Amino acid sequence: MILSKGIGIDLGTTNSAVAVMDPTNSEVIVHTDRVGRSTTPSCVWRAPDSDDFVVGHHAYQRRGALPEPVRSVKRNMGSNVTSDLSGMEASPTKVSSIILKELRSQAAEEVAAFGDDGVRYTVDRAIITVPAYFELPAIEATRQAGQMAGLEVLELLNEPTAGAIHYCWKHDIEEGLFLVYDLGGGTFDVSLLQRIANEFSVLAISGNNFLGGDNFDIALGKLIAEKLAADGYAIDPDATGGPEQRLAFTQLLRLAEQVKIALSGEESYLLRDQSMADADGNRVIAEMVIERAEFEELIREDVEETIEHARDAISKAKEQAGITLGDIDHVILVGGSTHIPLVQSMVADALCSDENGAGAQCPEPSLDDPELAVAMGAAIRAASLGIAITDDEETACVSFRGLTATDGPVRTIAGRVKSIDDRCQVAGGSICLTAPGTDLFLETKLDEHGSFCFESVPVGESEMNEFTVTVTDANNQRVSTFEYKTGHGEAQRRLGSEDFGTAVLPMPLLLEGREGGQLTQRVLLPEGETLPAQATFTFYLSDASGMVRLPIYQGNRVIKEIIAEVPPTLSVGEPVLFQIECDRQARITVDGRVGGESFGGSIEAPSPEAPPTGDEIAATRSRFETLRIDLDSEQQEEFAEEFERLVEEVQQAEGAGDSAMAIQRMADVQGLLKRMELERPLRPPLEETLAIIDRCEELWEQVEGDVEGIDEPRFREFCDNTRSDLAEAYRGRAEQQYQERVEAAQVMARYLTALIEDDEGSDLSDEERAGRVLGELSERTAGLTLLAMLSSDPDAGRQMERAMETLSETRREWDAGEIEATEVLRRCQVVLNDTNRALERLRPDAEDDGTGGLVDFQTGSFDGSTGNNDLLGGGFKEGMGRRENNNLPFA
Repeated sequence: MILSKGIGIDLGTTNSAVAVMDPTNSEVIVHTDRVGRSTTPSCVWRAPDSDDFVVGHHAYQRRGALPEPVRSVKRNMGSNVTSDLSGMEASPTKVSSIILKELRSQAAEEVAAFGDDGVRYTVDRAIITVPAYFELPAIEATRQAGQMAGLEVLELLNEPTAGAIHYCWKHDIEEGLFLVYDLGGGTFDVSLLQRIANEFSVLAISGNNFLGGDNFDIALGKLIAEKLAADGYAIDPDATGGPEQRLAFTQLLRLAEQVKIALSGEESYLLRDQSMADADGNRVIAEMVIERAEFEELIREDVEETIEHARDAISKAKEQAGITLGDIDHVILVGGSTHIPLVQSMVADALCSDENGAGAQCPEPSLDDPELAVAMGAAIRAASLGIAITDDEETACVSFRGLTATDGPVRTIAGRVKSIDDRCQVAGGSICLTAPGTDLFLETKLDEHGSFCFESVPVGESEMNEFTVTVTDANNQRVSTFEYKTGHGEAQRRLGSEDFGTAVLPMPLLLEGREGGQLTQRVLLPEGETLPAQATFTFYLSDASGMVRLPIYQGNRVIKEIIAEVPPTLSVGEPVLFQIECDRQARITVDGRVGGESFGGSIEAPSPEAPPTGDEIAATRSRFETLRIDLDSEQQEEFAEEFERLVEEVQQAEGAGDSAMAIQRMADVQGLLKRMELERPLRPPLEETLAIIDRCEELWEQVEGDVEGIDEPRFREFCDNTRSDLAEAYRGRAEQQYQERVEAAQVMARYLTALIEDDEGSDLSDEERAGRVLGELSERTAGLTLLAMLSSDPDAGRQMERAMETLSETRREWDAGEIEATEVLRRCQVVLNDTNRALERLRPDAEDDGTGGLVDFQTGSFDGSTGNNDLLGGGFKEGMGRRENNNLPFA
């Protein structure tokens, strides 16, 4: 029979590793090559005009030569940035799959030695680790890479969680609170985990997908370049320049890594190298001493950022579970960059207990196999998920869940049968369990998915017990027969259960839609949510296009867009129910229903992203300055500082040839602009609008309450309600509702003012009245004409032009004495009616803002994992109907 044992793979930015547990699940075996190296550089090289790929150390040795190998591709996962493999463009997923194939073959060498007595081991199932702070597109790309490498991806396990699993397994720790600090070659993650009864739960995570040892190499490479330039060499490294400049950049990184590794064990290092040539073609004879203190000053700010992320994770854990730094039992260092002494000392000073007892419960962080802990933790986790057995004829495969051993007299044996031969259909068949030499006979039907479960199976006291497993199809024909071994083992308990959730959302999923006509975002699934998770929500159709768009954001980037076609018979405002589910491997599915009927849709990837150009950055800066005008002084300063920092990081990333980071930081810039738009104060300011109500009350006293159709109680009720509505809409940033109430207050003020003016001007002649009305209406219409010219509504523009022509002709005839005052007043009334109708067409909420098809949240609600149906902190009131400018708001 063929037995498949899940392996654990740490797919790292700079180095990768693979591990597997032995057949008894008592030892973790890490693949080691012939010269004793247990990690494989995540580096791929291809010879020109060849279909073969070189992976690992041999590819890594070709750094600094042309054609260059591809490395650090993990930073690009989930993006559209491609790599050049000697003239062949390869996606990050493709390059990662090549690395995974190599790791799979390495694991196959280890498991080949396990087979005996007719048992042959194979490698086709794996747990692959990912950074805890990976976004969903990067996680999905990793899963696809595993599938391209011929692996069934059992789980995508967070790297810090894998490190904690290994630490607890190695030290036999069943319970505790753990802070895992994972600083690798290209990413940094920190996770705070709790283990109770051998099962983990993730309490909080934080990190930076673009911070790691690669950043340290770049900083050190610049220092080396400066020292060489001081010696007179023409050094011109540029990751985005020509071939010679890129080569110089890579060669400097190679020297920097050499120095970095040496300084982890020495206070100073003498660098000697003659492998480079400068821009003038001269051989570079590098001979310089670099002190550890110099290197530490270069990276101190980056290391401090990692400490801030650790504090952020602790803050989140306190908010969620009341956990503080003093509650943490163990601080675990994971990742090759934690060998750096400065990292160890800064983590110890910031997080571990000191002489005063402040900090975590441990006096210092644990540095326990930091480069291999993640791969070993993944292998331990894979062992807890069970094994898969295939008959020699490869007719069917049975996956057994959980451990193969127990420490009790009985155990549950469960799993799933899957057909390999298309001619064999196991659904509706059965599976039988017998024990040679006993009268045990257990049989159960397979469900439609091929699943089965035997409960309370007696297990003898011997170290290993053998069962015979027989699978039959729906016609009671035998499909396959093989042996399944299970036994007792205390050490097996340490592996933990298969059921605990290790996949969590590092950042919330946000759904974009409209609230009261204004673009907004709502939390769909919150940060830290354990996967799988789902959310159900109701929204209302905002137009009759027959199409609904659901842009889903994570961080500042659109990760998916759901396009759904709804029945064309639905009217605007019709409630629609949506359910979105995100599984353990970050796959998103959606189901929409209206009136009990399901309707279809598609989930599309976002538009391809490319590194930003100089023109795009300039346009973004112009947009920033436009939005900045509407902010108050404190907001202006805050946003300006963040904007300049992000733009600088975009430019630094482009200079280092890090396209993925440039794309991400540019997305952060766009997210900042959106935040500015969402957070800008409404105009006019609340104080000014409330002053209009005060003015109305003053005017009311002047007219002494003598207003036709309005009595004192109704007027006071109007003022009180308008004040309350204005304050509520202003706090909730409900722009449409706010503007409606502002307009209502202005209409009231104008109406009362007109009454006073009419009273004061009651003795005016028709001629005097006509002159005043014609002047005021001409001024008002001129402003509306300019607005119409700037709008995209040609009909409104033409209507305003005709109104201006009428007023101009009326003025000419009036001045010439050709028409009487009564005719002037009649024409002005017609123009007033026309301009009011045109004004309705020009309202901002009637324009096409490019958000057609977006969901309307107006009275929608979310029901899901959070149990909070009002995630915006209070629903908005239904919109109040608009009134013409010359009508009272309650007329």
